[in-house]
Amino acid sequence: MGVWMGQSPELARADGDTATGPGPIATRAEFGARLTGLRDRERLSINAVAGRTGIPRSTVADWCRAHRLPHAGQHTQFESMLRVLGVEDTGPWLTALARIRAGTPRPEPGAPYPGLASFRMADAEWFFGRAELTRQAVARCHDALSSPDRPAVLVVVGPSGAGKSSLIHAGLCPELTGSGFACVSLTPGATPLRRLDDHLAAAQGRPVVVVDQLEELFTECADPRERERFLDRLVALADGPVEDRTLVVLGLRVDFYARAAAHRSLARALERSQLVVGALTRDELVDAVVEPARRAGFSVDEDLLAMVLNDFVPSGAVTGLHDAGALPLLSHALRETWRRARRQRMRAADYLAAGGIDGAIAQTAEEVHDGLDAAARDVARQVFLRLVRVDGDGDGDGPVTRHEARLSELTGIGGRDVVALFVAARLLTAKADTVEITHEALVVAWPRVRSWISGAREQLRLHAQVRQAARYWIDSGHDGAALLRGGRLAALRVLLEDSAPSLELSADERAFLLAGIAAERHSEVDRRRRDRRRHQLSAGVIALVVVVVGAIVVAVQTRAAADRVERLARSGDIAGKAERLREHSPELAAQLGLVAYRVDPTVEARSVLLDATAQPLATRQVDERRPADLVVPVGDLLAVATENGGVLLRDRSGASPPVTVVAEGGEAVTAIAASGTRLAVVTERGALRLWDLRDPATVPPPVELSTRAVDVSALAFAPDGRTLAAGGDRQGEPGTVTLWPLTGPAREPVRLTGPTMGVTDVAFAPDGATLVAASRDRRVYRYRLAGSGAPVALPPLAGPDGQVHAVAYAPDGRTVAGGVAADHAVYLWDVTDPRGPRLVAKLDQPKSWVNAVRYSPDGRRIVAASGDGKLWVWDAGTHRVLGTFAHPVAVESVDHVDGRTMVTVAGDGVVRTWTMDGPVYTDTLDAVFTVAFTGSGDTLLAVPNLHDNRLHLLDAASQARLSRVRTLTHSGRFDGLSATGVFSPDGRYLAAGARYGGLYVWDLAASPPVEIGAAQVAQDGLTWLDHHPTRPLLVASAGNDAAVVVDLSDPRRPRSLARLDDTDARLNEARFSPDGSLLVTADAEGGVRLYRVDDPSRPSLAGTVTVDSAMSPVFDPRGRLLAVGSGDGRVHLWDVSDPSRPRAVGQPLDGPVSDVWQIAFHPDGTRLAAASTDESVYVWDVADPAEPRPFAVLRATTDSVRSVSFAPTGDTLVAGAGDGSVRRWITDPDAAARWICATVGTPITPTEWTRLLPDLPYTPPCG
Repeated sequence: MGVWMGQSPELARADGDTATGPGPIATRAEFGARLTGLRDRERLSINAVAGRTGIPRSTVADWCRAHRLPHAGQHTQFESMLRVLGVEDTGPWLTALARIRAGTPRPEPGAPYPGLASFRMADAEWFFGRAELTRQAVARCHDALSSPDRPAVLVVVGPSGAGKSSLIHAGLCPELTGSGFACVSLTPGATPLRRLDDHLAAAQGRPVVVVDQLEELFTECADPRERERFLDRLVALADGPVEDRTLVVLGLRVDFYARAAAHRSLARALERSQLVVGALTRDELVDAVVEPARRAGFSVDEDLLAMVLNDFVPSGAVTGLHDAGALPLLSHALRETWRRARRQRMRAADYLAAGGIDGAIAQTAEEVHDGLDAAARDVARQVFLRLVRVDGDGDGDGPVTRHEARLSELTGIGGRDVVALFVAARLLTAKADTVEITHEALVVAWPRVRSWISGAREQLRLHAQVRQAARYWIDSGHDGAALLRGGRLAALRVLLEDSAPSLELSADERAFLLAGIAAERHSEVDRRRRDRRRHQLSAGVIALVVVVVGAIVVAVQTRAAADRVERLARSGDIAGKAERLREHSPELAAQLGLVAYRVDPTVEARSVLLDATAQPLATRQVDERRPADLVVPVGDLLAVATENGGVLLRDRSGASPPVTVVAEGGEAVTAIAASGTRLAVVTERGALRLWDLRDPATVPPPVELSTRAVDVSALAFAPDGRTLAAGGDRQGEPGTVTLWPLTGPAREPVRLTGPTMGVTDVAFAPDGATLVAASRDRRVYRYRLAGSGAPVALPPLAGPDGQVHAVAYAPDGRTVAGGVAADHAVYLWDVTDPRGPRLVAKLDQPKSWVNAVRYSPDGRRIVAASGDGKLWVWDAGTHRVLGTFAHPVAVESVDHVDGRTMVTVAGDGVVRTWTMDGPVYTDTLDAVFTVAFTGSGDTLLAVPNLHDNRLHLLDAASQARLSRVRTLTHSGRFDGLSATGVFSPDGRYLAAGARYGGLYVWDLAASPPVEIGAAQVAQDGLTWLDHHPTRPLLVASAGNDAAVVVDLSDPRRPRSLARLDDTDARLNEARFSPDGSLLVTADAEGGVRLYRVDDPSRPSLAGTVTVDSAMSPVFDPRGRLLAVGSGDGRVHLWDVSDPSRPRAVGQPLDGPVSDVWQIAFHPDGTRLAAASTDESVYVWDVADPAEPRPFAVLRATTDSVRSVSFAPTGDTLVAGAGDGSVRRWITDPDAAARWICATVGTPITPTEWTRLLPDLPYTPPCG
C-alpha cells in the first residue's frame, strides 16, 4: 500500500487506503474535493450515485461540492455512498468527518431527547427535523459574510419554544464548525458587554459570535446605554471589510422584535438577514420523534407515534400544524416516555403514564412539589417567582419571560435544596453561579406556577425593578449614583412595608432600598440649593428645545424604519406559515400567502403567493354551524348530510343558500346515496327514505322504504335505478346486504348473507348484474343478481390483512377496487372470470386507512380517500400515482361529480370540490426535459425522457389549467425519442429529436396529426432543438457529436446544412437569436460560442465566452443580452450587442444551490427564470441587467426542475420536473390573487383566522 507524500505510514493506515481513503483532509473543501475524486475515479455522475444509493441528488451534490457535511443522522447514507464509490473501509472516512467537524461527540449513551432543555453542539447527533432550516441558516450566514453592503448578522426569530436555540447550537454551529469557524455562545444577562469581552477573550480560531436569547438585553440589562453599546459592538464586529468581519448570530423571541428593530444598525440586519423558525411539517415531526430513539437503539411503536402526532397536531386543527412554541412540551413528554420504556421499546402505555404532551411537564413538576414539606413549598414559590419576569410599562400585563437569578440570591431565601430537586428533574438549569427555568414552556404547562404568577404580577413587576437596580448598585461597588430617587423610590419602597409579601426581598435588595431612602434625606439640602438657581437656566431651555425638535425628527425616521422592519418580519412570518400550511391546507395557505403579500410584498411573500397557483386548490364550502359528514352529487347539486342530522342541497360553488331536505336536530344520518335526481337517506334509528329532487326549489315529501333499516353503513343504487342496496354493520353480528326494489309491484326486500362481520360499503357492477360488498372480515363478497331467480353468491375476493372499508367497480366491469384499513392500501382484483377472480395489484402508497375508493367515469383513474389527509389518484392502467390532493385532516369520502370534478368531505366537516385538470399535469412516465408553447400560447408541448417515448400536447388556453389534448407516437425508425421538441413559428409543424441523431416531423394541421418526415441529421442523440424565428431552419444539439443546422424547407425530407463541431465537449443546448442572425451553443466544459448564420450553410464563429459547465444559453427578446445557466448554480449575463466582443454584465445571478438546467426570458425581457435541480424555479427582475433583483423563488415542485418556459403572453410560467410533472404558475401577483379568490370558495373564517393569525384583526383577503 502506498503512502501519501510527506505522510507517515501510521497516519496512512489511520486514514485508510490511499486510493479510496480520505487522506489527511482537514477542511470541508478538501472533503468535497476528495469525494469528487472518488466519483471521477468510478466514472459516476451525481445522478448515478443518487440513483444507486437512494440518497437525494441534492444531498449528494452538496457533499461533493462541499456545501455541507453529512451530519450524524446521515452516517448510514454516507457509508452507502462511500461503498458505491469503491470504499471498502468506511471507518477512516467517518474519523476524518469527525475531525473536520471538530465537534465533541456525546461521551456516553444518554437520553435521546433533551426535555425542556435546548439542544447544544454536543447534541447534534440527536437533532432531527430541521435539516432544511439548517441548510437555509448556513446559506444565509455565508451570504451575510460575503455581502459587503450589510453587516454579517443573521437574526434567528421565532416564538418561545420554536427551537431557535437548538437550531443555532445543534444545527447551525456544527455546520459552521465544519467550515473552520468556532462558535462563541453567550446570553446577554445583566452585563452584556462584560460577558461579550470575556467570551471573545477565550475564543480560538475564527469566531462566530452567537448571542442567544437576545431578549435578555431588554429584560435583564437595566442600563439603556449599555444595551446600545452592546448592540453597536455586535454590529461593529459584523461590519467592515469582508475578510476581517465576524459573523454574528442572534436568537430573538419574536415578541421582542420591535424593541430590537428600534436599534438602527440592527434594523438593517433584521430587514435583510433574518430566519423565521416556525412549526415543523408533519414529516419533520416524525423525524424529530422517531430518529433520536432509533439512534439510541429504541423503537417507537406505531400507535405511540400516531398518538403523539394526534396530540401534537390535533385532528380538528384547522391549520394541520402544531403551535410553533410547543416543541419543549413534546421533547419533555418523549423524554419521560423514554425513561419509562422497557426492552428498547417506546410504547403508547409509557407515553400515557408520562402524562402525554399536555400533562408530562405538569406531572413531573407536581411530583417534585408534592415531595416538599409546607415550608419548602413556600420556598419553591419564592424561587419560581424570582425566576420569571413580567415585562410591561406599568400595567403588569406584559409577557412573562424567564429570568436568570444568582444562586446566592436564591440561597439567601433558603432555596438551595429546593433548587437542587427541580434541577434533578431538568425543570431548572443550574450554571456556575446562576439558575434559570429550563424553558418557558414550563410556565405555560404547569398550572401551579401560572397561579403563582397570576397572584403576584404587580409585585413581580416592582420586584424586577428593585432586583435590576440592586444588582447594578452592587456591581458598581455601591456607587451612590446607582441608588433610586424620587417617585421611583417612593413606588418601590412599598415592598419594604408589605407585611405579607408574595416575594421576600433578599438582604442585598433590602439594603439597596434602605440606602436609597437614606440618600434621599441627605439630598434635600442640595435640592433646595438647586431651586434658587433655577431661574438662571431659562436661557438654556430655548437651546434645549432646538435639540429636542431635532431629536424628534430623528425619532420619527427611526420609527418609520422600525415600522418597515416590523412589516417585513410580519410578512415573513405569515409567508412562512403559508408555506408550511401548503402541505395540508392549500386553500388556507393560498389566502395566507395573499395576506403576507399585502402586508409587505417581499420576495418570500410573492413566492408563496405565486406558488399557490401551481397546485390543486379546492373550492371549499365551510359551514361551521352545520359541518358536513357525508356528500353525494344529485343532478347539478350536492346533497350534504350534516353532523347535526340534517340534509341540505347546495350548488357546487356554495354561492347560493342551501335548500333543506331534512331539518337538523333529528336522527344522525348514517348513509346517503343518489341516482340521477333521486336521493336515498338512512338514519341511525333505521328510517330509510327516498326523495325525488327534480325540482330542488320544492322538495316533496319522501317515500318511506323502511323504518327498520338499523345500522346501515352504506347505500348504493343499481345502474338502472330500480334497486337500492344497503349494507348492514351491526357490532358483534354478521354483516348483511339488503336489496329494496324501487319499481314494479310492491315486494319484500331481499336479504343477502355471507360476511362474518359488518358490511362497510356496497357497489353494483356497471351492468347491474353483480353486487359487491366490503366487509370488516377482510373480504369483498360478490353476488350474481341477473335473472329472475334468487341472487347467487360468487367466490369472495381475499388478500387484505385488514378490514375492507370501501369498494368500487371499474366502468368496464373487469376490475374491483377495495380500500383497506390496516394495510393502508387499495387492492385490485381482476373479475373477468366470475368464478376465478385474481388479485392483480396492491396500491400501498397511502400512509393511513383508505376510507373510500372510486373510479373516474372514463375508467382511467382510481381515487382513494385516506386517513393520511390526502386524496390519492392513480392511473388505472399503469397503477402509477398521478397526484395527491391535500386536506388538513383525514379524508372521509369522495365521489365524482362529473368526468373532471370530484367532491370530498374530510374530518373537519368541510366540503371540497376539486378539478382534475388543474395547474399540474402528471400523466407522463419520465422526467420532462422540454416544455414549449405554440406562438399563440394555446398549446403546450411536453417531452419526457426515454421511458415515456411520447410527445404530450396539452391544452394551455386556460390560465390555470393543463389538460391533455393528445399524445403523439413515432414510427420507430430511430428508436426512442430524446426528450426534445419544438414547434414551427406558425404552429403548423412539430419536430422532435430521437436517439442516434434521428429527427421526426409531424404535420399538426392534419386531423389527427400525422408523422410526415424522418431523417438522421447527426451521429448522437439530439439533446435540444430550436427553430429559426423566420426561416424553415432548425438547430439541433447532438450531445457528443455536434450542433447541426437542419433545412426544413421540405418538412418531409429534413436535411443537414452545416455542422458546428468546434468542441469535443458534450453539447447541451443551441439556440437562435430573436432576429435569427446569430446562433449560440453551450457545452459541458464551459464553452459558449456565438455564430453568425447569415448563410446557414456556412455559420461563422463570431465570439466566445466561458462559463463553468454551461447548460442553457438564451437570448433576451431584443437579442442584445445573453444569459447562460451553469452547473455551478448561477446564471451569467453577457452583453452581445457586438457578438465579437461579449461583455459580462453585473455579477452572476445567485440563488440556486444546484445545477441551473434551463433558463427562459419573459417575453418583455424584464424577467428571467431558471429551472434548478434543487427543486426550485428562480425568477429575477432583470429590467436593469446590471442590477438584477430576486423576484420569486417557486418551490411548488417536488423534484428537480429540468425545463422552463414563459407563455407568449408572459402571464404564466411552465416547468417540467424530474418526477414527470408539468406545472403552471401565474406570474403576476394581482392576477394570482384574483384567481385564488375566485377558486377557494368560502374565505378564511374568523375561527381559522384566530388560530392562524391571532395578532391581526380579521380581514379576510378574499372577503
